[in-house]
Amino acid sequence: MAARHVVRGMTSQTFAPNDMVTRGQFTVMLVRTLGFLRILLQLSLLICQLTIGVLEMLGQQ
Repeated sequence: MAARHVVRGMTSQTFAPNDMVTRGQFTVMLVRTLGFLRILLQLSLLICQLTIGVLEMLGQQ
């Protein structure tokens, strides 16, 4: 999650994983996560379309 910038430290020098999460912080994490899920869904659909195209070219569908 941190590598995808969904979760960040409290400051540039502090990371507090045991602190309580505020509603605002939770909302930001949720919005960031949904953004990544949308991108993954779009990539999945593109892969399906490409696979169907390749199968049609090969005459296997």
